[in-house]
Amino acid sequence: ENFCMDKEIKKEKLIKFAKSVLADPEHSGELKKLFARLSLTEDIAIQTYLNYDLDIFAYENEIYESLPMRLVLYMHNILQGSWHIERQQFLFDLVKKHSPKTLADLGFGIPGKYVKEYVLKEKCRTTLLDCFPSALQFAKELLTLWDGNWNKLIELREYNMDNLESPGQFEGYIFWDSIEHTKNPTKYLQMITKTSPKNATFFFSIPIGPPVPVHFMSWESEAIAESWLKDNGLQVISRRTVRPNPQVDLFADCFTEPFYNLIVDCKKN
Repeated sequence: ENFCMDKEIKKEKLIKFAKSVLADPEHSGELKKLFARLSLTEDIAIQTYLNYDLDIFAYENEIYESLPMRLVLYMHNILQGSWHIERQQFLFDLVKKHSPKTLADLGFGIPGKYVKEYVLKEKCRTTLLDCFPSALQFAKELLTLWDGNWNKLIELREYNMDNLESPGQFEGYIFWDSIEHTKNPTKYLQMITKTSPKNATFFFSIPIGPPVPVHFMSWESEAIAESWLKDNGLQVISRRTVRPNPQVDLFADCFTEPFYNLIVDCKKN
């Protein structure tokens, strides 16, 4: 049975959402500056937005190589009503709760709310790591708009989790929709729990539900995800879940089973 929304209806809705972000008075000025700095246009942004959300089963991780894709990820983070708003808030709350002095964000994708509201305000030394140069290029321009002195606190580093190398010593490690994109998530988690400081905190957003092509691992339930963390050296401190908003987060419309995120903060066992 096909559960998906009609493709033409979905297209129309996605275009409407993309345009609503571009016109949002809170962000439109910043977005215009980003378009200019990145030599991108609104048309490219809308088309990329469409490609990304229309059918998440139609592409693999290479989609993240493109610079317009980074802009689209940022648009998702600021789209009114999207689950990304809630997820960003949860990460900010968790980081603030633990107040690390140093942070590593592995496969960061784009700088999130916690970077703007915690890292830059609390002067937390942070390394943003990603395997795609597009992530670093986009981050550089966005961070410059947020704070001209960002590079005194934040390092941008090209880094591939597939190589299973330690990123270094930090008080906090963030995996926000990232560890499932590396080829061997379990080996990576074992390496990072072994090589990190004994009092380090770990922040995860883990997808619960059916597998998708851009992920190398899937967790069928929260219990399975929590067991996986525990088996690999971590103890969950607190947990919460965030579900896509069916009115807005249309990428999830074709799932025949529930798909959502488990958000946890952990300490080493």
